Amino acid sequence: MLIGARCAHACAPSTIFPDTSVTFPATISVPANAPVGSVIATVSAPIPNTAGATYSDNCGNGGTIYWAIAATYVQANRTGTTSVPGIGYTSSVSGGGLSGPATMDTAINGPSLPNNSGANYFSSQVTVMVNLVVTGPVKGGVLTLNPTGVGANGVVGYFFAGNNGLYAFRVISPGGATSITARGCNVTTPSVGVTLPSVSPSSLASTGAVAGDTSFSLGLNCSAGTRVNLTLTDATTPSNTSTVLTLGSGSTAFGVGMQILNGMTPIAYGPDSSAAGNSNQWSAGTANGGPMTIPLNVRYIRTANPITPGKVAGLATFTMSYQ
Repeated sequence: MLIGARCAHACAPSTIFPDTSVTFPATISVPANAPVGSVIATVSAPIPNTAGATYSDNCGNGGTIYWAIAATYVQANRTGTTSVPGIGYTSSVSGGGLSGPATMDTAINGPSLPNNSGANYFSSQVTVMVNLVVTGPVKGGVLTLNPTGVGANGVVGYFFAGNNGLYAFRVISPGGATSITARGCNVTTPSVGVTLPSVSPSSLASTGAVAGDTSFSLGLNCSAGTRVNLTLTDATTPSNTSTVLTLGSGSTAFGVGMQILNGMTPIAYGPDSSAAGNSNQWSAGTANGGPMTIPLNVRYIRTANPITPGKVAGLATFTMSYQ
């Protein structure tokens, strides 16, 4: 009796391609409060020797191809971690006959791939693209990918063939080659008290009349190139979007309010938010680096009739936005 043995080959890599290295610019400057999801740098590179090369064994008969951060569970649209607070990364591979860019993590059914005869080959050059993205408040630092967690230190991702943890190629990024600086300011005058002079009702003879101009300033210490934007918020009435500050606790006067001016322009109040384009946000200019002073004025304005003498008090907060 003859007994025949039939070998079954699992989906696996048939070629191991050289590592592809991607390097970001040596220095990257980003606003400390850049919106989450912002892309701050992008690099792309070809995967060597891929055009026309067979990369899998038997995956076309039933297997899975992965572009993934590690040989572990697949998490669609995964964002990798970095050593810099507030910065992560995303990546994708394209070309080679894939139907479109495969983002991290993507699982592809082997039999659905083109160029399929059990094994699979790349019909054209494969390219990788890696983005650095904002994930939270940025504090700056020296860049290394995946210093901890699921991904491997310094590795962008792997092109796995099958479920055995073997890869056809991987993309790496040298650690310590890029420094990220967070553009922003330290506020050197977190609280400013302003005392206005006493004025008589006759100096505010009609609605809209103003008096008692008093100067003050906000002090900052900023990194060079920071575009400084501010929003003033009426602390007594946060929904106030006018140019008149609501009278606050301790006020006994009636028919009078206060205005804060940037130059000759009364500042309108807005929500307490550092988001770019916040309602009534205004520009204080671009910092040269080091101390920066924002000069302002405050004054009385008559708002109604009759006017009743008394004490006037108000409270406004300021929120910085670095863009």
